[in-house]
Amino acid sequence: MTSIDSQLMANKKPLTHSTIRTPGGASYRRSIEMLCCRSVWRECWAAAKEKERLLGVIVMKMLCWIALFHAAAYAIETRLDVVAITDKLCEARLQWYGYVLHANNEMCSQNRLRF
Repeated sequence: MTSIDSQLMANKKPLTHSTIRTPGGASYRRSIEMLCCRSVWRECWAAAKEKERLLGVIVMKMLCWIALFHAAAYAIETRLDVVAITDKLCEARLQWYGYVLHANNEMCSQNRLRF
């Protein structure tokens, strides 16, 4: 029997991807760890080259709109002192990776990094 908000519910069959499971079991702990790590790892997934290129195009269109003139992308970036979006994405990924490496050993992201 499982209780939710002080209501008892009978267990029919094990649920695979749910938080309504018998607390304390190994599978329950595993499902909670996976839920936590899915939300943590989602932050560091690398963007595909196609998406990075599309983001770069969008950023350049906005910069051209701000500058109110048509010029080469490099000229706009240097004039407005802007870094390319691919460099920003790479920096964000490296910051996240450093955060994971410097986390204590009890965090689920550190545990998943060992696999």
